[in-house]
Amino acid sequence: MRRTFLFPILVMSVVALNACQSELTLNLVYTPESLTKIDAEIFVNTVNYEKPVTIKANQIVQNNNSLGLELFSAQPVSDFVREALSKELFISGVDVSPTGRCKIDVDIHELSTKLGYDPSYSSELQYTVYRLGTGAQVYKKRVVSKIERPGKTEYQFENDIMKVLSDNFLKFLNDPVFLSTATESCSPKA
Repeated sequence: MRRTFLFPILVMSVVALNACQSELTLNLVYTPESLTKIDAEIFVNTVNYEKPVTIKANQIVQNNNSLGLELFSAQPVSDFVREALSKELFISGVDVSPTGRCKIDVDIHELSTKLGYDPSYSSELQYTVYRLGTGAQVYKKRVVSKIERPGKTEYQFENDIMKVLSDNFLKFLNDPVFLSTATESCSPKA
């Protein structure tokens, strides 16, 4: 008797909790910021979004989501990151055509937010650069960026997601090892 009485209450609680979740689709438009000039030919080949199984291809992972808000990109996260990195490379002077000297693969290990009283945004991307002719790996590095907004209760989702990605891209593009690799292995003169 007790089980039959408690089961409907449990079901109603789960339904009520699910009803509190809301979705927000973000129209993410990336504006490149790099001031670094690189004479190289690098094509952004594949971008792999390594997300938990329960997360959709266009969903941004939420850690400690006290707001009950799910964030989505208007396009798959991997496509957005590919386009944004291509823009950043292009503005840096890199020839991003697929016939260049090198290609880059990117693994998105993390693109997440923590929403609540102290929101934060994190990105962890691994960049691997290969020579196109030989397939030899010439560069590999994992870059982590994080933005914290302590005490903030207003949200600028698009701006903060763009900022955490931009910081990640700029750390990669300004890495002395990458710059040396780009010059030695990926430039038209290489």
